Amino acid sequence: GDPTRKARAIQQFYADLGLTPMRNLVALLFLPLMMLGLSATEEMGKTLTARLMWAQNMGLPDATYAMPVLFAVLAGVYLHWAVAKTKRSAVLWWVIGAPLLFGLVFQLSFAGNVYLCVALGLLLVQRAYVTGMLQDGVRAVKHALRRWQVRSKWAGVVPLAHSEALTTAGNKSYRLSVMRNAGLPVPNGAVIRSDVIERFNLMNGTQKEAFAAKVWTMIGKQNCAVRSSASGEDGADKSFAGIFDSVLHVDATRLRAALETVIASFSSARAGSYAADAPQDHDGNILVQQMVDADYAGVLFTQDPTAPGLMMIELARGTGDDLVSGRVTPETHRFGRFTKRPVSEDTAPFDLTPLIALADQIEALFGEPQDIEWAYKDGTFYILQSRDITTLAIGTKAQKARVSEWRRLFAAFHDAPKEGVILEQDEMSEVLPQPTPVSFSLMGQMWAPGGSLDLACRGLGVPYCVPEGKAGHLVNLFGKTFVDRQLKDQMALNVTPTKAKQLHKAAKAMPEAFRTQTMVQLHQFLDPWNATDFNKMPLPALQTALHVFRIKLTQDIYVEAEKINILAGFSMAQAQSYAAQNPQEQDRLRHAELDHAPTGLMRTCARLKGQDAKDEALRVLGHRAIFDYEVSTPRYAEAPDLLWPLMKTLRPTPKKARVTPDLDDPIDLALAMQDLKEQAKHEALRLIDLIRKTLLAMGSKSGLEALIFQLDMDEVHTLNDETAPSLKVIAQRRLKRAKALKEVQPKAVELTLFDCEILSAPDLQHQSLGEGDMVGNCVSGSASTSGRVFVVDESQNDPEAAFSGFVDGDVIVCNMVNPEWLPYILRASAVLSEVGGWLSHMSIVAREHNLLMLVACKGLHQLQSQEDHVAVHLQGNIEVLPADRATLDMVG
Repeated sequence: GDPTRKARAIQQFYADLGLTPMRNLVALLFLPLMMLGLSATEEMGKTLTARLMWAQNMGLPDATYAMPVLFAVLAGVYLHWAVAKTKRSAVLWWVIGAPLLFGLVFQLSFAGNVYLCVALGLLLVQRAYVTGMLQDGVRAVKHALRRWQVRSKWAGVVPLAHSEALTTAGNKSYRLSVMRNAGLPVPNGAVIRSDVIERFNLMNGTQKEAFAAKVWTMIGKQNCAVRSSASGEDGADKSFAGIFDSVLHVDATRLRAALETVIASFSSARAGSYAADAPQDHDGNILVQQMVDADYAGVLFTQDPTAPGLMMIELARGTGDDLVSGRVTPETHRFGRFTKRPVSEDTAPFDLTPLIALADQIEALFGEPQDIEWAYKDGTFYILQSRDITTLAIGTKAQKARVSEWRRLFAAFHDAPKEGVILEQDEMSEVLPQPTPVSFSLMGQMWAPGGSLDLACRGLGVPYCVPEGKAGHLVNLFGKTFVDRQLKDQMALNVTPTKAKQLHKAAKAMPEAFRTQTMVQLHQFLDPWNATDFNKMPLPALQTALHVFRIKLTQDIYVEAEKINILAGFSMAQAQSYAAQNPQEQDRLRHAELDHAPTGLMRTCARLKGQDAKDEALRVLGHRAIFDYEVSTPRYAEAPDLLWPLMKTLRPTPKKARVTPDLDDPIDLALAMQDLKEQAKHEALRLIDLIRKTLLAMGSKSGLEALIFQLDMDEVHTLNDETAPSLKVIAQRRLKRAKALKEVQPKAVELTLFDCEILSAPDLQHQSLGEGDMVGNCVSGSASTSGRVFVVDESQNDPEAAFSGFVDGDVIVCNMVNPEWLPYILRASAVLSEVGGWLSHMSIVAREHNLLMLVACKGLHQLQSQEDHVAVHLQGNIEVLPADRATLDMVG
């Protein structure tokens, strides 16, 4: 132990080895070992010298080849571990690589080989650390020490911190252990496993008291709760809640009796009657945990079982025993799962925010919605239990479908902004209101990255901001078409002055290019297909034809149509800005007639008489439908009776000389582009017609018939004789689900994340529609008006039933305008729609007839009575008239 003697011994050791200055570096490797506890006697040095006789001169090669062999072995281990990828390469490294490495170093000095071996050893240690083997080894040693401690010190009782020893000790104990090790506030405790319980049952009274005393020491000699932690308890399928006994407020004198009470409950009649797999013959474990003498206690569901968008907290004074046993009625508080906003204005007796934060951590830890028992004492929350919620899959098929749909939405939008609209219905919702899977997938491909709109933006040199992995901005929610507001805002055209000049120039050139080039090429493509009988084609040929039509639509014709849409929107924005302070120019925008809009085409046909008018209408509009983009909707050529009522309501357009628009005039350019937009859509829909014909033929040949529209486009392309039966089952299931979802569709046309959270709870849907001013965007009309409210019954498919009780001059109130309602629309004094925009088709019709129409209306849910009378103003505000006045003098 004398430092002086130790230093002399080390110097003598070096001298005995015959070290030279060049070998001092290698010698230093031995210095830490000496300083860490080697004896400092001369005898020790002599002994080591005797053992290293083969290395008396470390500057010469090792005559015994021991060090080169060691280096070759270490190198072989490293190459096998880090480089070899297959068994064959591993063998080659050992058979060829290791001997070659031996040959490279056996002539080196002993010191050089020592250096190489040390370096390789450190490299292996580093590799073990990087791959986790070192940590695994440390962990294994730690676990072994813990097992030894449990066996020798605690008589088989496992401390709650030992998660690895509790994997088979019941879900309750294991999860509490995992949470405690994750830093969550779980009271300390210990677990008596089933094998120890068997030994406990064989003990005499004195031994049981000694055993209980040892457990009491383990938990810190504090009052405790003795609870079951059976093997099947708190599982994902069954909770066994309340089936086994728990004993609370146990002190040292009562611990033995409490243990015996819980053990007896494992084999009780109550446990046996709960489930066939209930633990029998003491096949359970006991959790002894420090007691929290709570001020309040309760349960928290991180997902309300009936509302996927909410979390629910129940609390009561005192410990949670009365609450979980049902002896008290708790306070209930509900919060948005993602916004964390309270659903009601009721306040809890203390701040629940820290508890909600703990719940989020626990759900993230276990990856599933959790049912959490908690306690609150002196301003601190404690977690007493957490299990997967066992009641998320209950209910009728309709209820399950509703819950599943909301879960699907929240999975996609859980990280959406907590404030502001995330989903809305717009013009696309008008043309595709209740899409079938085949139609929704087809339109989604047009707006997905790489689709029609993306290609159109590239062609015009403007950005397209839909990220990869997103299927465009369309969202199907409960069978209705919504758009992702964030993506839609990102897609909004925002151009520099230089780019605006380029787009203005492109807009002026587009009408001529589309009509002389795009349309000519399209009709050359269509002519042979229009003469084809698809019903005579075999299924493989129909698959090929469908693929050709999809590519032609999404990669060609609709790319041009989307270019026109972009330029039409740009030109209309320019025109509106130009006319903002000029009432005459605003009037030009509001009263334009578009020749290629469906109503304009119908009026042209109506100039003819009798059958000639019908024949011309079918020739011009036969490939169109009430909802043009819905592939499952019959075309007018298939169901002409749908077209005649619409034509009867329109006045014929007199022949007039064609006036060439002045494309340098902002208003003329905007209207010309709007008309071209209608023409481009009209032509593109000819391909939709061919796709429908192909799908009908495929449905007939495969036996799916109309069920084929319940498949998406990718599934349709896998359709053959072998896959048809399984695809039919999928289609039937989807059709049933669609019918169930239709009954619970949300009525709101704009949804925030909090709205969605509330709507997911059937009993709270009324709260999502708050009171407020009724306003809308005026898209047509030249004078304010008033009239009786008529709320359209949109659940009726038949227009006559939907408009039962309608009187000429009523103000129509609806979610969105259906083209089939045109005969009634034209008899109304005004139309108020929650969905729509300036460029929507029914807005165009309204402008053509100088009908006052407000779209994107807010607060229309307040107009539910047909006895209400309202004044509709050009400025966009809607005023409920007093009961004693059915009319109001209006200022135009």
